[in-house]
Amino acid sequence: MLTRRSFSRIASVILTPSIGATAALAAAAPGLAQDGGAGCDGVAPVIDGEAQCITWARGPVTDGAPLELAAPAGTGSTTCLRPEGVDLASPAGQLDRYGPREIPCVWTGVAGPDRDGTHRGYYTRVWDCYVQPRPRQTPSPEMVGYAAHGGADGLVYLASCFPPPPAPVTHATDPRGLGHWRTGPHGGEPDPDGAIWGGTGQLVVLPEAPPPAEPEPSIAELWVEAVNQLAMRGPEITTAPPVRTGGLVHLPTWLWTANPAQTWPDRLQATAAAGGVRVDAHAEPSHLEWDMGDGQPPLRCDGPGVAWGPESDVFHPPADACRHTYQRASRTQPDGAFHILAMTTWRVWWEINGEYDNELQIQVGTTATYQVNELQVLTR
Repeated sequence: MLTRRSFSRIASVILTPSIGATAALAAAAPGLAQDGGAGCDGVAPVIDGEAQCITWARGPVTDGAPLELAAPAGTGSTTCLRPEGVDLASPAGQLDRYGPREIPCVWTGVAGPDRDGTHRGYYTRVWDCYVQPRPRQTPSPEMVGYAAHGGADGLVYLASCFPPPPAPVTHATDPRGLGHWRTGPHGGEPDPDGAIWGGTGQLVVLPEAPPPAEPEPSIAELWVEAVNQLAMRGPEITTAPPVRTGGLVHLPTWLWTANPAQTWPDRLQATAAAGGVRVDAHAEPSHLEWDMGDGQPPLRCDGPGVAWGPESDVFHPPADACRHTYQRASRTQPDGAFHILAMTTWRVWWEINGEYDNELQIQVGTTATYQVNELQVLTR
């Protein structure tokens, strides 16, 4: 007869911990929901007020490797960042006063602050303006910058500049003075001394060709760089009974993650910066979900689990122990074993230039195979 005492003795023998469960292909493991947004094969953060779809480079199941996100498509190579600009989620008055932070490096009239079909040239940080050379134009005294920048020997450019201005346009000595727009790109208070945003720009005289701004990583790309540096990992699956011997039907299997310094740290932090913009990313583990492969609902554990030890009580586990009891053997599975998928849910949040921006949850997973047998009892 199998009594509670004899069952406990059997458990104390076979519940010997094992680290490094057998890895299995992610495709063979059951899936847990990963909120990447509708139609997004990855994560869908809202960064600097804009919804993004950031696809997986490696994930969400990484089997011990750090999570890696791919660079967002369509950004970076043609994007310039203005150090004095503000994000698009700012109040309209701030956008009118300072202008956007992230802009196309070339204002084609199709891509740029105003899509009116007029080509405004390239962006230069020297003046915080878009400039377009006008080699056939002759400098004249009424042009901004004529007296300060060489007079008749200067170069003529069409300038479309961002605010804020150091002086009204009527007193400007260089293109920076053209930043006081009569009407901002999103509406604003009229300024009788300003130029009109979305107009034809204004002719200016410059002493030399201003250097074009080099394309910078977009804020979304900086976000990806910072998040990848966090090196978030899934759990290092550890079980008792161990993987090498397998579990037993009706015997609780203890579950935990080994190597907590990497798999369950207190907090991770990383920074990426370029063009006067800094993104600080932070992450902390929230909870673990264990899909044990036997068709039962995933088991949620709010911590890394408790390692089994010689003094552990199989019938009176600590409150933070994570356990699963199989109700059937795995012999009927295609390969004679259940496929385990364990997912760590990380809370990820970030700041842009020191100010909180947003947060989301990202899951990172690990797989293993686990054989479960029935306990055979001989009676006379």
